[in-house]
This record gives sequence, C-alpha cells and structure tokens, in this order.
Amino acid sequence: MIVPAGDDAHASAARAAAAAAVAFAAKDDAQGAFEALMEFLRHPDHGHGSGELLLTVLFEAAATMASTLGVFVGSFEPVMIGALDDDHCPVGIDEATPVERTFVRALLAEVYGDRQATLSQIRLAFATSDPQQVSSFVMRTVSGTAALVQACRQYDLPVPDWLAGHS
Repeated sequence: MIVPAGDDAHASAARAAAAAAVAFAAKDDAQGAFEALMEFLRHPDHGHGSGELLLTVLFEAAATMASTLGVFVGSFEPVMIGALDDDHCPVGIDEATPVERTFVRALLAEVYGDRQATLSQIRLAFATSDPQQVSSFVMRTVSGTAALVQACRQYDLPVPDWLAGHS
C-alpha cells in the first residue's frame, strides 16, 4: 500500500486496531497491544499490505503529534527526535540498534512529508528474515506513538481524532 492512509473501510479498521494497540501500550500492556494488532492482521479481509498500512497510520499520527509538539512546545523545550539505546539514553543514529534506527528514520521522513521514504523504512523493517526484529519494530512504533499521545496530553495539545477516544 503506497498511498496515504485514506478513509476507506480497510484504513478505518487499521486505525481502530492501531488505536487499541496504542491504548494498551500506554498502560504498559505490550501483550494487549500485540493482540490488538494481530486481530486486525488475522482478519480474512485484510490481505497483503495490512502490516504496512498499520505502520503507515501510526507514523502518520506520530509525525502529526511530533510536529504539533514542536510548534507549540518547541520554544520552551525543544522537541527532539533521536535514537535511544536500551537504557533510553540518546545515542547517535549509527550507534542505535537497527530497530531504533529504522523507527527514527521513518518518523523523520513522515515529519518531513516524505511518504515514500517512510514506506521505504517500513519495507526495510519487513524485509528482514528475523521475525523478532519485525515484531520489535512494530512494537517500537506503537510505544513511540503512545509516548507522543502522552506528551500531547501533558501540554493539552490535540491528538488525531482516531486516537483521542482510545488512550
């Protein structure tokens, strides 16, 4: 799926699953988040490209919130998008794990409006033969989106409507 997430039934179902996963992640329930995503992916009507669509809607929301934080909060506390190590400390992009590197690059691409680069990073993550790495990337995207929802709420800033009622 190379087009922006639209308002069709498939995109709406992806948003609902993503919103549920983000809500579980916000409660530190990784298993619930994983199950919400898998329920969507296992549905017979959601075929090829559904994982890509899920991540696209998550990156779309995350980029919107990161941009909102940058505009409204940036003059007081700069909003930084960067790679973190296993202890959640900032590291250079070249020192980050492949999952963290891919997450940061996809988010930055989406923040700058380069959907093709976002999709390239998502496809790169799915191209690995290591299912644990794919799962880690998906869950990193969910937890990153949940953190941005929390940050927007902390400053009383808007979050995308489809996320607002779930988290």
